[in-house]
Amino acid sequence: MKTLTKLCLLWAGTILLLIGCESGALLQEELPTLEETEETFVNSEKRTGLNARTTSLDLSGFQVTYDGQVFDGSETTFTYTVTGPAKDMHFRLELPGCAPANPTFIPSNGTTGDNDPFINPGVEWHPAVGSENTNSFTFEVIYPGFVKEGLVLVSVKSNSTTEVGEIVGACARVFNISGVVYTDANDNLFLDNDETGIDAVTVNLNDEFGALVATTVTDPDGGYLFDCIAQGSYSVMVDTNSVVNTSTTYLQPILPVELDVTIGPDATDTNFGFTPKTTEIIDALALEQLLTTGEDFKFWRNELKVAITGNGNSEIDKNTLIDYVAEIRTLQLLEVYPLEGGDGLQAAYDILNLKPGNDDELKLTRELLTTEFNHVSGRGLTTDLDLQLVLIGWGESIVFDILNPESASGRQSSATSRTSGSSVEDALDLFGSINKSSGGGGAGN
Repeated sequence: MKTLTKLCLLWAGTILLLIGCESGALLQEELPTLEETEETFVNSEKRTGLNARTTSLDLSGFQVTYDGQVFDGSETTFTYTVTGPAKDMHFRLELPGCAPANPTFIPSNGTTGDNDPFINPGVEWHPAVGSENTNSFTFEVIYPGFVKEGLVLVSVKSNSTTEVGEIVGACARVFNISGVVYTDANDNLFLDNDETGIDAVTVNLNDEFGALVATTVTDPDGGYLFDCIAQGSYSVMVDTNSVVNTSTTYLQPILPVELDVTIGPDATDTNFGFTPKTTEIIDALALEQLLTTGEDFKFWRNELKVAITGNGNSEIDKNTLIDYVAEIRTLQLLEVYPLEGGDGLQAAYDILNLKPGNDDELKLTRELLTTEFNHVSGRGLTTDLDLQLVLIGWGESIVFDILNPESASGRQSSATSRTSGSSVEDALDLFGSINKSSGGGGAGN
């Protein structure tokens, strides 16, 4: 069985721990904290760097070292070495509830119980060595299946002294930070179900002191995830230069690009909204600072008509148009242009053949579909197709509410209606400019 692991960053005491873990939902359980064991809790010693894969603790005069995690396809083994004078030494490890029940142990004489004053439930070994000479002992906890790494409590008792620490172990005390980078089409500062994400945006995670902990990029839906992060306070920051090539000029954040979060439990919905600077884009197109090769709706209407009827002259063959329609169906929001009915050519033609008169909403529906034909055919803002795709997602959110007014009325309250005259007019002018029309829906009906 092939096992994929990720590198996850955990904060324990005053050190960073770089350990392997696998993404997935975490059991939100009540676990002992540093405060609950404050009198005997010993923080981890300083690490030699982020690439070190072991952690060490000095507890009651013994050196406790985490030697690593091994998954053999059926079981996960966590291994530790304890070095020190073994006489009267008790070594105890937490068995967290997030891990499978009934693990096995090496040595096999480890005893389990939940009557320890600090760590419950746990496994404990008492090596039968009467000498006070320094010895090294290896202990293993073996769980069925795959168990990701987390942070567990560990203690060493020697004579009358017991000290407790936190060390890498099975699955406990790690949490997720997640969210979406999206286009906020109605400027309500919330991510609505019909708003689209922005792909390939760099998101950074910093600790409470401002040090970089991890970096990731958003998926095609704008989502990002930092998983297996230890409990604590962090800041999440979007690299605005990575939003699209021309982001600093043509997109603007409507929320802070850096948000503070505290995890334990998970921090979800840590979202970042952007909106296009429509006036700047339209002006840049007029001044040819942005170049467009987009065709207007009349061009695409004629191409579709010829493909459907077989009569007339066209530049694009029917099979290619069918491919374009198939791509448009899944370009951003599936509900905006389903283009139902066989190959979808007739449905697309009907939209481009609308006679909207003075109805700007119908004009926008037609103009946006034109931009989508331009996009899937490699036309439009060819020097920044990433920006064009973001704009299409923004436009689809507006058109979705035009076509589904009941959805818009049920969303979180906002100061501006998605289908207000200003937002529709801005979008109409923008897509009309990309389509080389005169804005406002192009040349008449």
